[in-house]
Amino acid sequence: MIPLYRRFPACLAAPVFALATALGTARAATPQDLLADYVARSPAPADAARGRTFFTSPHGRDWACASCHGSSHKPSPARAAT
Repeated sequence: MIPLYRRFPACLAAPVFALATALGTARAATPQDLLADYVARSPAPADAARGRTFFTSPHGRDWACASCHGSSHKPSPARAAT
């Protein structure tokens, strides 16, 4: 019996893998889909003030989301690519 790697040309491996990967992720979620999923999973209703407090408050020692991402909730041009 001929091993699979001998029967399947290596030049087809990347395109076949890419196609198989794309078929599984062809539909990206919309922001509305993501929000609906978050709301459904959350034990409490969304609250912007509570989220802002969580984002700017230190967790554990002295780290907060705002430590790296800035304290402003508005995107800045400097962070647009990250």
